[in-house]
Amino acid sequence: MHDQTRKIVGQAIGWRGLKGLLSLALVALTGCFGPTFMANDMDAYNRHYIDSETEMLLFNIGQLSHNQPPHFMMMPEVDQTRSFSGSGGFQWANPATWTAGPFGVSTSESPLTKFLPIQGPDFAQRFETPLRDKFSYLLEDDEWYAPAAEKEALVMLFAQSLDLRGGDDSIGGQCKSGLYVNRRRDQQDQHTPADHYYSGFSACVQDIIENHKLYSVLIDGHHEIPTKAPESELPKAADLVSALQANYEWTKQGKDFVLTNPVKIPGWLDYDPSFAKPPRSNQWEPAWWPATASAELSKFQLDKLPSGYHWKHKKGADEKDKNAYALVPDGYDLSPDGKTGYVLVKPQPAKLKRKGPLSYVDEIVEDVWPVPQDYVYVELRNGATEAAAEQVCLEQADPRHPAPSNNVLCGYFKIGNFFEIMKRLAGMACNPEAGFTDCEQSIFGIGSKAPPWADHRTSYTYHTENGTEAREWAWVPAHNPKTQPLLARRDSEAFITLYKLYQMSLVDTSKLATGTTPITISPGK
Repeated sequence: MHDQTRKIVGQAIGWRGLKGLLSLALVALTGCFGPTFMANDMDAYNRHYIDSETEMLLFNIGQLSHNQPPHFMMMPEVDQTRSFSGSGGFQWANPATWTAGPFGVSTSESPLTKFLPIQGPDFAQRFETPLRDKFSYLLEDDEWYAPAAEKEALVMLFAQSLDLRGGDDSIGGQCKSGLYVNRRRDQQDQHTPADHYYSGFSACVQDIIENHKLYSVLIDGHHEIPTKAPESELPKAADLVSALQANYEWTKQGKDFVLTNPVKIPGWLDYDPSFAKPPRSNQWEPAWWPATASAELSKFQLDKLPSGYHWKHKKGADEKDKNAYALVPDGYDLSPDGKTGYVLVKPQPAKLKRKGPLSYVDEIVEDVWPVPQDYVYVELRNGATEAAAEQVCLEQADPRHPAPSNNVLCGYFKIGNFFEIMKRLAGMACNPEAGFTDCEQSIFGIGSKAPPWADHRTSYTYHTENGTEAREWAWVPAHNPKTQPLLARRDSEAFITLYKLYQMSLVDTSKLATGTTPITISPGK
């Protein structure tokens, strides 16, 4: 009896141990399928998502290279569910016989992906809106870090053209007055000199960045709207605030107040500028409201004003002027005009030694109106006076009447939108099979077969001139990393920037930083 009891107890202990082992096995297997599979899922989805988007960009480069309409899709959501199940069996008989039945673990996956075409307003917002703020933002990323060559490559990616005017063609030896276009010369081009296409544009960009000490300035100008109010009808506080809320601004010109569009344009100058006198439209005699007019001022307290403006308090010398207020933009102050009134001025930090004024900012805005958000102003005085620079930059609108030689070059970079950049890159893609022998400017390659060095590649079909369907490949980098490492690296970095632009296309990068957007380019040498 004693032995029989011991046997039964031992069998029970064995059963409990076996159950524990089976449970442990099932838990271990389920655990392997759970977190481990989740990590594998995320990695796999990341890789496939990136591959699909890079292939989409390459597909559209191929389409655009044959003047075919592009098409973009986006995948905003992936709903992935995974289920686990386990089974096992066990048989036990007395005395001391037991058998483990078959057991197993299974898993199933049910991903739900959504694809949305980018079209209509979404297409316009992503691909046709200006990219100058993103250009400034990415250029600032390279400040204090990237060599001059990377900054040049960024300008070459974003800029469609450079329109220069000047009275001397010898600055740096590369930049001459005229229109520089960032593309190959086309058979239809007749009037632009041959050296004003990609090679000339590239040489001029290199000259500007590497051979000049450049300063950054945010040009604060105005475009006049044909609406005036005589001096006898001084705009009220409500008028000023209403205009600011609608992105307009009242300024004084002569004896009349003029409604204007305030415009900010980034500029690159080879001198450290000062605003020796306020811009023409900012020579503005402020409207003053006595503190006794509390009923009106109470409606427009500082916390209710549009951002960027404040009330300026003046304590006058006599009772009439005492405790008066004026509405003033942030960053500006009031200064006596030497007569009986005040004008707006933009104070400069005392520690900065400014060289040369820039007083024709409104005219710079007028030059590129009505789309000033597409341009970056550049002015190279090379030591010339402001009067000489103003003569070249403002009065030489007609190239048939050049200004005297004075070592001045000035003009505008035209920054392309996403669609313009894609179309230009597609038109410059290297395709030796089509007779393109000069591929230095190419970032992408196109041909019947992708080379083995290509990091990314995709195929596409197009219709030939005789109506048949042909298949080609588009790839990046266009150059072989072993034989042309610098060009191959440039191609890959440009493609990463293009992909970043696609991801940032719905982001207003001008709001990612406070204050003015600095885009200073430090000298490369």
